[in-house]
Amino acid sequence: MHFSTVLEYVGPTYRTLAANLSIAIFYTIGGLIVPWLAVLVGDWRLYTIVLSVPMLLGLLAYFLVPESARYYKSA
Repeated sequence: MHFSTVLEYVGPTYRTLAANLSIAIFYTIGGLIVPWLAVLVGDWRLYTIVLSVPMLLGLLAYFLVPESARYYKSA
């Protein structure tokens, strides 16, 4: 839902680049951080909590990101 809202801010010629590049960058950074985070935490129970907290914070985006950029522009 919010991914498509963010793409409304990008011009049509750059939407594919913005969509694919953002996914690739964050997936790569996450893939690099997660194993080192496991080494730093050391306990698998705490590790699952540490990995779950950012996902719970991501739920706040539903309330913070506007519904649609085009909707607010036309209103």
